[in-house]
Amino acid sequence: MPATGDDLAPEIWLAIADEVAASDRYSSGRLPSRYMAVNRVFFNLYLDTVYGDVQWTKLDKDMMTQLKRLQQPIIASHVRSLRIHAWFIDYLMKRDAKTTIPSTLRARILSLFNANAKPHPSNQAQTRLISSVSSKTIMDLMISAIHNMKSVTEYHFELRDLRLTKDSSRFLVASRQAFSFSLRKLSVHTTIFKFKSVLALSDFEHLEELELHFDYQCHRAHGEDAHEASKFAEAQELKDTIVPFINLRKETIQSLTIASYSTVDLSDFFKSIGPFRSLRRLSANICLDTKQLSDSKALVDFIYNHRGSMIELEIRPRPPEEEFINAEDTAARRRESAVRIQKALLGHRDVARSLEGLQIPAGDLNACLALIDRSSHSLTHLSLTDWFFGLEDLKRVLNLFASNPFRLKSFCRTIFFTNSESLPKKVGSIGNSSTSASFR
Repeated sequence: MPATGDDLAPEIWLAIADEVAASDRYSSGRLPSRYMAVNRVFFNLYLDTVYGDVQWTKLDKDMMTQLKRLQQPIIASHVRSLRIHAWFIDYLMKRDAKTTIPSTLRARILSLFNANAKPHPSNQAQTRLISSVSSKTIMDLMISAIHNMKSVTEYHFELRDLRLTKDSSRFLVASRQAFSFSLRKLSVHTTIFKFKSVLALSDFEHLEELELHFDYQCHRAHGEDAHEASKFAEAQELKDTIVPFINLRKETIQSLTIASYSTVDLSDFFKSIGPFRSLRRLSANICLDTKQLSDSKALVDFIYNHRGSMIELEIRPRPPEEEFINAEDTAARRRESAVRIQKALLGHRDVARSLEGLQIPAGDLNACLALIDRSSHSLTHLSLTDWFFGLEDLKRVLNLFASNPFRLKSFCRTIFFTNSESLPKKVGSIGNSSTSASFR
């Protein structure tokens, strides 16, 4: 029996689809929709490309069209990544709350004049769309679409200041339940007090990557005692809600990102989480000063306790939360806060023994080089920030890798010839900028 197209392996059809997309000058590298009917492989590939990454970040015509199509389970099942910025939901909710029927004749007449005021022609369609859709309608459509998404593995949600009403809470519960088993990566932006509405202890059992962004919480309390009580309540919420959620997933989490814009001291947080069985990546974008990290040993011990599994470490210190004087003073205080972590890390002899990727502020360059030297045999990527690298500084960094065969990311002729004697014979290229040096 002669072979047909159905006898070809899916991998071959995918290769054919890549060639078709590359040869079509109008496709922008994407398989054109007219090829959907060729076979099931082309059909699924097209839907994966168009609906694999869904972003609900603003209410416009494209989003409404997409929401309508995602009401079909066969389309929604191709969504792999979902990103939601809830600001537009909050805007619609506030607008709906302000929409009332004028009670007096004068108010009705004035409302007619306001209704007849036309927006700029370029914004007319957008204005009509937003004014004709209620927050409840949008959330109903989003909830329906989410229920149809059975294969989402990444969920990025920026709750921000979204008010927790009956409808918004229903939406949050729907997303938790829909992605509970399939989700592998979760990223949440909100204040510590609102994490409870997004996270539930029983959900997301198979998380491998977790990103938590603690937004700033304004403590509007009169008097010093009331202000401190509000801050204590925030720290207690961190301990009671977020720490248990993380610790229940110690066996599965491989990548942890913590970014804090809150004023909470994170020392107890790092003491309370873990240890993780297979944590391979840690990213900390936090203040490292004594106010937000009173005990530097908490973070350093956390890193040390995971030295056997961790292969990538990223530390990005935020400016300390103190009164602004000038940019130079802020940079100096941030560098000083980073140095205290550097020196604490050097207190552990084998803290960086298995690192393949390291991104840290240079801080004290001597301490930084001593830290890099410990993992120079294993590093494949190095990024140093907050430092102007002169040629002598670059020589010192490169000499740490002089005995290793490696390739660097980009090429600079001046640096290449200046450092040619200290470089290994197999160097491919060298890169440098005023604030960072990256090696591969």
